[in-house]
Amino acid sequence: MTNRDSERRHAERFQTLNLLSYFERDLKDAIVSQGIAKTLDLSEHGALIEIPSKLMHVDSVTFEIALEEQIMTVKPEILDQTQTPQNTWKVRVRFPNLRPADYHRLAVFIHSLQ
Repeated sequence: MTNRDSERRHAERFQTLNLLSYFERDLKDAIVSQGIAKTLDLSEHGALIEIPSKLMHVDSVTFEIALEEQIMTVKPEILDQTQTPQNTWKVRVRFPNLRPADYHRLAVFIHSLQ
């Protein structure tokens, strides 16, 4: 099933429930926060993530996304964060600097959802 928003999205997004780990680092590169979250939708260029608490170090976040049996490590660009009525956070992210192998892995996974 797809989710489209023609005003901003350049790629078709697919509803997904992939688990991911996230790590926030301080200026000294020490991990200051980590946890588990899930994707709500995913495209070749970004995702909508549901996370238990607001990200505080948005410039130093790393995601490890489970794509079936493979893990893809991504440094996302955080576009915005919105608190839900259930006191979780929806985080819109973009993947601006994927390595070619990760882009290919993500594209293959996305196409397997069609």
